[in-house]
Amino acid sequence: MTEEEMNGRIIYDSLDNSVGSNVCEAPERAKRNPMTDPSIRKAVKTDLATLGMTQTEFADRVNSKIQTINWWFEKSAVPMHKIMDVVKVFGASSYSVKAFYTLALKRLNEDLPSRSYNRITDICEELEEFLNVSEGTSFDHTYTQKADRKQIGGDHYMNMGLQPWKAMKSWMSEEEFKGFLRGNIIKYVARCWDKNGVEDLKKASHYLEKLIEESEK
Repeated sequence: MTEEEMNGRIIYDSLDNSVGSNVCEAPERAKRNPMTDPSIRKAVKTDLATLGMTQTEFADRVNSKIQTINWWFEKSAVPMHKIMDVVKVFGASSYSVKAFYTLALKRLNEDLPSRSYNRITDICEELEEFLNVSEGTSFDHTYTQKADRKQIGGDHYMNMGLQPWKAMKSWMSEEEFKGFLRGNIIKYVARCWDKNGVEDLKKASHYLEKLIEESEK
């Protein structure tokens, strides 16, 4: 992680509620924001340029102070409770939507506190709902099941254009695919204490989550 990304992990979520205060007066309110990445700043700036919107106009549209917006750009972050406000300003086909969604999926594969994990899961669902009801988007927003948003023990599958179990699902019948999922649940539970311990149990749980999703359709 670069120094810029590390520093950008800190953001003051409550700045918008601190009338009359400034950034340097609020260190006790600093919170870690996992939705921090240079791609966010780049996407928001690109969308502003595309729309010909000034930062002052943008601040008004998202009901924030211009000082707060400057802080967002400095830290390459948008507070999680403001993400949907930003998305609604720029629209479903914006660079910001893709940047937020891509980063959210990436963060779900990291070791996050449960509160952050749950909030980012909510953000994914809110973005998907927004994309599904918005027309004219050029972003491929096919609904991503929760199990597809993460990987246990690395991110090599997540970085592929097509995850292997999605390819297998397209090649197999419904019952064959469910059998594949059941087989992996059994495999990881059976070997866990002889190989990778808790990590294997998490992999088994991941396959079980996918099996439940497929069975509830």
